[in-house]
Amino acid sequence: MKKRGILYITLAILLVVMGSVKADKNKLTNEDILIKAFEKTDSNFQSFNINYRGVLSNKFTNIEDLRQTTEDISKSIGLIKINSEEIEETNMNQVTTYAQDDSERNITIVAYSFFDEESQKGETTIFLDINETNKYEELDEMTSKLSHTLKKYDTNVEITSCIVGTFEGKLESDYKMGKIEQIVNITKGKPVESLIDPSITSVSLYSEYIDRYIFSGDKKMNLNVSMRYNEYENKTYMLIGTPIITTGY
Repeated sequence: MKKRGILYITLAILLVVMGSVKADKNKLTNEDILIKAFEKTDSNFQSFNINYRGVLSNKFTNIEDLRQTTEDISKSIGLIKINSEEIEETNMNQVTTYAQDDSERNITIVAYSFFDEESQKGETTIFLDINETNKYEELDEMTSKLSHTLKKYDTNVEITSCIVGTFEGKLESDYKMGKIEQIVNITKGKPVESLIDPSITSVSLYSEYIDRYIFSGDKKMNLNVSMRYNEYENKTYMLIGTPIITTGY
C-alpha cells in the first residue's frame, strides 16, 4: 500500500512538471504526435485503430440510400475485397460493409438509420472502423483522407484513434514511469487524471498539439496512455489513444 502511494505521488509530480511546458503549435499535431510519442518509447508495434462516428441526418433513411452511401465512401477511399450485409426492418435499416484497402487494412463501414414512433423522429448515422496491424507510419495520412471524404456529408465527425505497442515481459514500475514520462514530454501533456494499481497504469492528459478533445468533469482531455501486463503472452501492452482509448486489450 505504501509503495502504491509513493508511485501515485511520483506520477502526479511528474505530470505537473512535464505539463507545465508550453506546446509549440507549429510542430506535429493529432495522429502525427501519437506516432512521434509511440516511436519515442521503443515499443513493438502491435496495431492502430481509427474510429469515426457522425450523424448524417435527423431523418429515417431507406436501405437503398444507405447502400449508396457505403458504396460512395468505399469508392472514395479505394476499398477492395468488399462484402456487405443488410438489415431492413420497419423502423430500422442497416448496411454493413467489410473491406480492405490496397494496403490490406481492414475497414468496416456501417450506415445505420432508425425511426422512433413515439417521438416521430429519425436519425441516420455513419460509423467507420479502420484497423492496421502491419505498419503505423500512414496513420495521420489515413485520418486526413477519411476526414476529407466525410466532409461532403456535412456532418460533425467524432474521431478516436489508438496505437498499440508491446514490451516483452512484465515491466518494473520505474520503467513504466519512464515510458510515460517520454510520452508526456513529447506531447507536452497537462495532467487531468491518473490511475495506478497492480494491474494497470493509466494517465489522461490534455495536449495543445491535439485539436479534438472531450471533457472529464469540467476539464478538457484528449490523450490517454495506458499500460497493462498480459501474463498469458508475457507482454506488457501500451496503448496511446486520442481523445480516449476505446480499444479493448
